[in-house]
Amino acid sequence: MEQPIVDRIVRVCVPSHKSRRQQQRTALPDYPGQDRLTKGLPPLPGAEYGAFAAACHYVDGSFVEAAAESKCGKANPKTGAAFNFWHPPLVTLHLWIWYPNPTGVYGEFNPLLTPFNND
Repeated sequence: MEQPIVDRIVRVCVPSHKSRRQQQRTALPDYPGQDRLTKGLPPLPGAEYGAFAAACHYVDGSFVEAAAESKCGKANPKTGAAFNFWHPPLVTLHLWIWYPNPTGVYGEFNPLLTPFNND
Protein backbone atom coordinates (compact mmCIF):
# COMPACT_ATOMS: atom_id res chain seq x y z
CA MET A 1 0.00 0.00 0.00
CA GLU A 2 1.32 3.46 -0.95
CA GLN A 3 2.00 6.15 1.67
CA PRO A 4 -0.12 9.32 1.60
CA ILE A 5 1.49 11.98 -0.61
CA VAL A 6 2.11 14.43 2.27
CA ASP A 7 4.00 11.78 4.26
CA ARG A 8 6.17 10.87 1.27
CA ILE A 9 7.00 14.52 0.51
CA VAL A 10 7.72 15.42 4.12
CA ARG A 11 10.04 12.45 4.61
CA VAL A 12 11.97 13.04 1.39
CA CYS A 13 12.13 16.85 1.19
CA VAL A 14 12.24 18.18 4.73
CA PRO A 15 15.03 17.82 7.31
CA SER A 16 13.87 15.70 10.24
CA HIS A 17 14.91 18.28 12.88
CA LYS A 18 11.84 20.38 12.02
CA SER A 19 8.56 19.81 13.82
CA ARG A 20 5.76 17.99 11.99
CA ARG A 21 3.82 21.29 11.66
CA GLN A 22 6.87 23.03 10.12
CA GLN A 23 7.38 20.05 7.81
CA GLN A 24 3.81 20.22 6.51
CA ARG A 25 4.08 23.98 5.90
CA THR A 26 7.31 23.72 3.94
CA ALA A 27 6.67 20.54 1.95
CA LEU A 28 4.43 21.10 -1.08
CA PRO A 29 3.49 18.47 -3.64
CA ASP A 30 4.22 18.99 -7.31
CA TYR A 31 1.24 20.09 -9.36
CA PRO A 32 0.67 21.24 -12.95
CA GLY A 33 1.91 24.79 -13.44
CA GLN A 34 4.13 24.84 -10.34
CA ASP A 35 7.22 25.54 -12.44
CA ARG A 36 5.48 28.57 -13.98
CA LEU A 37 4.64 30.01 -10.55
CA THR A 38 8.26 29.82 -9.42
CA LYS A 39 9.15 31.95 -12.46
CA GLY A 40 6.47 34.53 -11.62
CA LEU A 41 4.16 33.40 -14.43
CA PRO A 42 0.47 32.46 -14.12
CA PRO A 43 0.07 28.67 -13.81
CA LEU A 44 -2.21 28.43 -16.87
CA PRO A 45 -0.72 29.92 -20.06
CA GLY A 46 -3.16 32.29 -21.77
CA ALA A 47 -5.43 32.63 -18.76
CA GLU A 48 -6.36 36.08 -17.49
CA TYR A 49 -6.98 36.43 -13.79
CA GLY A 50 -9.28 39.01 -12.29
CA ALA A 51 -9.32 40.55 -8.86
CA PHE A 52 -12.19 41.68 -6.67
CA ALA A 53 -11.59 43.70 -3.51
CA ALA A 54 -13.06 42.68 -0.17
CA ALA A 55 -16.66 43.81 -0.16
CA CYS A 56 -20.06 43.84 1.52
CA HIS A 57 -22.80 42.49 -0.77
CA TYR A 58 -26.46 43.42 -0.46
CA VAL A 59 -29.63 41.60 -1.48
CA ASP A 60 -30.24 43.89 -4.48
CA GLY A 61 -26.89 42.87 -6.03
CA SER A 62 -25.07 46.05 -5.03
CA PHE A 63 -21.81 45.99 -3.11
CA VAL A 64 -19.56 48.33 -1.15
CA GLU A 65 -15.82 47.69 -0.72
CA ALA A 66 -14.89 47.03 2.91
CA ALA A 67 -11.76 45.48 4.43
CA ALA A 68 -13.72 43.59 7.13
CA GLU A 69 -17.27 42.35 7.67
CA SER A 70 -17.48 44.55 10.77
CA LYS A 71 -17.32 47.57 8.41
CA CYS A 72 -20.50 46.49 6.58
CA GLY A 73 -23.68 48.39 7.26
CA LYS A 74 -26.94 46.52 7.88
CA ALA A 75 -28.19 48.24 4.73
CA ASN A 76 -26.47 49.71 1.67
CA PRO A 77 -26.09 53.45 2.33
CA LYS A 78 -27.05 54.32 -1.28
CA THR A 79 -29.80 51.81 -2.09
CA GLY A 80 -31.11 50.84 1.35
CA ALA A 81 -30.89 47.12 0.46
CA ALA A 82 -30.31 44.70 3.33
CA PHE A 83 -26.86 43.22 3.96
CA ASN A 84 -26.38 39.75 2.47
CA PHE A 85 -22.73 38.66 2.86
CA TRP A 86 -19.10 39.82 2.95
CA HIS A 87 -16.06 38.26 1.29
CA PRO A 88 -12.29 38.85 1.52
CA PRO A 89 -10.23 39.88 -1.55
CA LEU A 90 -10.72 37.36 -4.37
CA VAL A 91 -8.76 36.26 -7.40
CA THR A 92 -10.99 35.02 -10.20
CA LEU A 93 -10.53 32.85 -13.26
CA HIS A 94 -13.38 32.22 -15.69
CA LEU A 95 -13.35 29.07 -17.78
CA TRP A 96 -15.71 28.00 -20.54
CA ILE A 97 -15.81 24.27 -19.87
CA TRP A 98 -19.46 23.30 -20.40
CA TYR A 99 -20.21 25.38 -23.48
CA PRO A 100 -17.91 25.90 -26.49
CA ASN A 101 -16.46 29.39 -26.92
CA PRO A 102 -14.81 30.39 -30.22
CA THR A 103 -12.67 32.96 -28.36
CA GLY A 104 -11.13 30.17 -26.26
CA VAL A 105 -11.53 28.45 -22.93
CA TYR A 106 -10.36 31.59 -21.08
CA GLY A 107 -12.43 34.07 -23.11
CA GLU A 108 -14.12 36.81 -21.11
CA PHE A 109 -17.30 36.70 -23.21
CA ASN A 110 -18.86 34.11 -25.48
CA PRO A 111 -20.24 35.48 -28.77
CA LEU A 112 -22.46 32.39 -29.15
CA LEU A 113 -24.57 33.38 -26.13
CA THR A 114 -26.97 36.24 -25.59
CA PRO A 115 -28.27 37.57 -22.27
CA PHE A 116 -31.50 35.94 -21.14
CA ASN A 117 -33.19 39.37 -21.03
CA ASN A 118 -31.64 40.73 -24.29
CA ASP A 119 -29.98 43.72 -22.52
